[in-house]
Amino acid sequence: MNEIAEVLTVTEEIKIQGVRLLAECQSLEIKDDTTCTLADRKIQDGAGIRKEVELKLQPFKEQIKQMRALVKEAEDLVLTPVNAGCQVLVEKMAAYQVEREEIITALKEEHRKKSKEAEKIRVFDMEEAGYPEVAIQSAREMVDRPPEPIVVEPYKPKTTIKSSWEVELIHGQERKIPYEYLIPKNETMRKAVAANIKQKVIASDGRTDQGEFMDIEGVRIMPVTKSIQRRRK
Repeated sequence: MNEIAEVLTVTEEIKIQGVRLLAECQSLEIKDDTTCTLADRKIQDGAGIRKEVELKLQPFKEQIKQMRALVKEAEDLVLTPVNAGCQVLVEKMAAYQVEREEIITALKEEHRKKSKEAEKIRVFDMEEAGYPEVAIQSAREMVDRPPEPIVVEPYKPKTTIKSSWEVELIHGQERKIPYEYLIPKNETMRKAVAANIKQKVIASDGRTDQGEFMDIEGVRIMPVTKSIQRRRK
């Protein structure tokens, strides 16, 4: 809690400088070289404030980084054997369920064969006993009918076991990936595609080889203004 209070104190002190700079920037009107130079100085002041924030908050960031590393190490220490043990059982359960299905399938097939054989014997006995042809024909039709299903108790553990897949791209063969797999489906994919396009737009200064502004279908390319501060001498 002391660290949090200290961070708040530090940021509150610098925040005053930032608010003051914002007000000065908003009120400054650039009409000539003198006021433009003043604006340039204000931008430099902003860079100085950013640097001050970075320096003052860096120790706290480092503490957070170290704490995250310790927490991750502690988490791995506990969860690595847990995950490994559970995965062993998942694989054993998956193998058992496959074996169980095979046993049930074999039992059903054996039941079907025995039922069919019993119906054949019944037809034979009826023929030997001199039953009417209509009754014998009805019994013959029963031979090829599916037997009454055997009752198998359902087994539903709390853990659902199902097959899954892992996918990784082959380095150097990305160009072979079919187009439909490259369409961004979520925000993370959209940002990755946009970042890739942005690199090319920046490298060509937003223009094609013919000197025209770049126009990519499905993409909005917008010019923005940014500042680049030179180091003070």
